[in-house]
Amino acid sequence: MEKTRYPGIYRRNGAYVGVVTYRDGFGRKKHKWLSPEPTLTRARDARRNMLNDLERGLRPDGSKMTLEQFVTECYLPDAEMRLRSNTLRNYRTWLVHDFLPVLGKLRLKDITRRHLQQLDAGLSRPTAVQCHAVLSAVFSFAVRDEGVLAVPCATVRRPRYKAPEARHLQPEDARRMLAGAVGNPIEPAIVLGLAGGLRIAEVTAVRWADL
Repeated sequence: MEKTRYPGIYRRNGAYVGVVTYRDGFGRKKHKWLSPEPTLTRARDARRNMLNDLERGLRPDGSKMTLEQFVTECYLPDAEMRLRSNTLRNYRTWLVHDFLPVLGKLRLKDITRRHLQQLDAGLSRPTAVQCHAVLSAVFSFAVRDEGVLAVPCATVRRPRYKAPEARHLQPEDARRMLAGAVGNPIEPAIVLGLAGGLRIAEVTAVRWADL
């Protein structure tokens, strides 16, 4: 292997290879050898891109975990501490039933925009919109905590979908509900929901501290 006049670039077997030195997540010194390039210019560009990733705080090793491993071992345990119970239940349903059967066996760093576009194409439009948001959250967490080099969702256009207007009670419906709830143990919850325009999940989540 022969040194070139450019730091970190070597000539080997008629091709050019670059090497980058960095610290992994445990502070250990690592050397990353890049794939051989046919020209010196391409080798320098590849090394420069790797250095740019390092400056952005992204480790060049990426994550070798599969999507299924990452979701079950890393993302969901963290989400349980951050998300509301209903949101977490929806996320878990979409991940387990829609994502993992299709993409679960792929390594995080191997998932491309093509995989995500094919996934969106096989779902209904409302589900595709929700799935795009959930996967974006998963990959953003992977970039921040696992050092994945790219966020595939960032390069995939979010599916378009205009949700229909939510059903709501007319004044006469609300009056009938209030009349029927008099004396019922859940009367306060019904009054609160109607007065505040709250969803059922929001009403049941209210605590005295919120009031």
